[in-house]
Amino acid sequence: MYKQTYPIATKHIENNTYIDDFVIGTTTDTETLTLYREMLQLTLHISLPLAKWTTNSKTLQGVWKQKNIPFRDITQVLGVKWDTDKDVFQIYVQAKIVKASKEPVTKHLLLKLMSKFYDPMGLFAPVTVIVKILFQDTWLSGIKWDELLPPAVAQHWHKWINELLCLNDICIPRWIGFSETSVVTIDVFCDACERAYDACLYAHHTVDTFTEVNLLPSLESWWHGPKCLNHGSEAWPTKDLSSHSQPLVEVESRKTESRSFYVATTEPIIDISCYSSYTKLLRVAAWILRFVLNCKSHLCIIHELNCNEIKKAKDFWIQTVLHQCFSAEINALKEGRLL
Repeated sequence: MYKQTYPIATKHIENNTYIDDFVIGTTTDTETLTLYREMLQLTLHISLPLAKWTTNSKTLQGVWKQKNIPFRDITQVLGVKWDTDKDVFQIYVQAKIVKASKEPVTKHLLLKLMSKFYDPMGLFAPVTVIVKILFQDTWLSGIKWDELLPPAVAQHWHKWINELLCLNDICIPRWIGFSETSVVTIDVFCDACERAYDACLYAHHTVDTFTEVNLLPSLESWWHGPKCLNHGSEAWPTKDLSSHSQPLVEVESRKTESRSFYVATTEPIIDISCYSSYTKLLRVAAWILRFVLNCKSHLCIIHELNCNEIKKAKDFWIQTVLHQCFSAEINALKEGRLL
């Protein structure tokens, strides 16, 4: 209805509204003023006027001052603090988190304080993942909700709390440093283990033979990334990059005790105990079966999983469980022996 009257505003309001926040960036002050006027009129027409305004554009701030429209220099955007004067993002660690951390450490307190650390954009995921792993340890140890944590886990928890305050000093530039016409390469590093998985994205921006590398999202110890990113990909190491802080972990082989007549000679492809959701287990199996199919054929299926693939995954698990639980009976039938 309003696309012809407010083409810019209707386009952005559909793609850049998060709950009750409208967040958008423009390249020039002219675009900023045009978008502001359209958004102002459009939201009034649909009876959803925007109540709070914030911008780093000095031109738009001047317009607001002339019209006596209040705005903030520092505000909250999707859970993080935005300083419009410095144009940086910061996270605010609530004082009550540090205060409550002095209480007896239980799993209940761990979950309570963990939920107060609000980071919906994932800018500080390298920090928040630590406490999630600690919480996972409490479940694996069978600790009850109001039971005191073991000294080792409690020690890691207090160490995490003490380091949490350092996040207040970290500033992340809102503007990455390039525009729509810039030539940018995104370099991605990823890794996974049983505890967590991660992906680190670097924006590789070249302007007049000058190369700038920015980390997305930013972590203090990896602010600029490895030095090889300042050169072309042909200068990158050809071997795996070892972690700068994580020691190598030796894999302990454990003997498994069998309490049935069936003895597995090979490890299962998927460990069912790693999944608490039946639906997720089926989807993981379906993706693996698709990967195998793509490897065997010249086709490359990339669309979302369909019902037929989910059914094949279900059939796979039915056959797997049958062979695990009734292997003796199945072998007897194959050999023509009586059950």
